[in-house]
This record gives sequence, C-alpha cells and structure tokens, in this order.
Amino acid sequence: MVGLGAEPVVDPELRPAGPRPEDLPELLGALLATVETEIAARIHPAEDPPTGLPELIAGWNAMVGDDGLGLAILANRLQRSALDTLQAESADEPEPSAMEAASNAAVAAANLISAYLSVGDDREVRHSLDAAEGFLAEALAGLHDARSELTDDER
Repeated sequence: MVGLGAEPVVDPELRPAGPRPEDLPELLGALLATVETEIAARIHPAEDPPTGLPELIAGWNAMVGDDGLGLAILANRLQRSALDTLQAESADEPEPSAMEAASNAAVAAANLISAYLSVGDDREVRHSLDAAEGFLAEALAGLHDARSELTDDER
C-alpha cells in the first residue's frame, strides 16, 4: 500500500497501538479497492490501446499459480461484483432490470466455477449447479425485462 501511495491512516485516538487483528477485513477491502482502482486507471485509460496488460497478467500468474486458486479468486470477485451492484442501488428507486440481470449473471458464473472446483463432491457440484441455474433464470428474466423497458424509438 505504501508503494501505491495508499497507506491507510489509522486514527491514533481510536487505535493508539495501530491496527488490530479484527481490522484485517476492512484493511484487505481497502487494499483491494486501491489495487482495483489503480488497475482501472493504468490498464483501462481513456486512450486506446490499454497498456500494461501483459505485465499485469504475468504478475497475477506469478502470485496465483495454476492450482485452482485463480478460479476461486475469480468466483469471489464475481460474487463481490454482484454485491457491489446491489449496494449501488438507491433505496428510493428499483434496480434497473439490466443491472439486476448483470448481478444475477455474475452470481451464476461464480456458482458454475464453484461446481467445477467441487468436482469429486457430487453433492456440492449439484448444489452449485442448482444455484447457478436459478441465478441464470433470474438473469434471463431480467434481460427480458430490460428489453421490454426500451421504448419503440430505442428498438
């Protein structure tokens, strides 16, 4: 975090001895947000083509390896993306159908990855596939609703 210029500042009145173990989830969340924001700014800048993508992938692969950890991380990212979408929803307005469909599709994909990672445990695979099917059905319904919301001029 220091190297990115994003070291968290701990309130000395609240934490005179520095961060505590129970602060770890929040600190990890801050680190994740910092990293993802930095990636978005560097890899997906306003101008094309994006730069640094091969190096980003090389760094990712060097840390994650190829033992299924990358898929587990991807499934977790998909679940967080779905949750982020739901949290962005205004309490006063219903979630747009396209956003609801995207959220459900992300969770369906996470469950499909979970099914793949659970091969050998038929009960867990079945549970993951059932969940994926339900979320996929909801995603398709949301997609249909989003199309229905278009005016005739937009079609």
